Amino acid sequence: IYTGALSQAAEWVEQGINLRIAINVSINSFSNPDFCDLLLDATKRHGLAPEQIVIEVKDTQTEYIPAKCLEALMSFRLKRFGLSIDDFGTGKTSLTRLINVPFTEMKIDKIFVNGASQNASALAILESSIDIAKKLNMEIVAEGVEVKEDWELVKELGCDYVQGFYCAK
Repeated sequence: IYTGALSQAAEWVEQGINLRIAINVSINSFSNPDFCDLLLDATKRHGLAPEQIVIEVKDTQTEYIPAKCLEALMSFRLKRFGLSIDDFGTGKTSLTRLINVPFTEMKIDKIFVNGASQNASALAILESSIDIAKKLNMEIVAEGVEVKEDWELVKELGCDYVQGFYCAK
């Protein structure tokens, strides 16, 4: 289960590079009652701690989360995995999910980041999303940082991490 990502993370740790890795997971995976234990076992086999793993769930998949999937998400948090809401702002019930799911990270979708320094509407949504994430003690990732202006903007607004061609293609 996620052997490639976990192997790469273990290799980085051996090289003294301590990074968290993010794994994109379909909400359907959480309906498997063994999923959490399987991922925990695979993490341990690779010599990693759950704190080094962030599980990403796309915002568009959080519109309806069955009770057993919600229980699985809670189980991951109890086992100290990080949970990220990916592409924040693209789903229909983002704010509701922030109340019900113990996310530790918000990845703000590129539509609100890329060019926000030139677009007042995108900037307002970006600022509001960052403010919400900070108030909920979540780490913040800005997706779609392609130019220096966007890099400077998200830095000024207090994003913790960036993702995009400006820092790495």
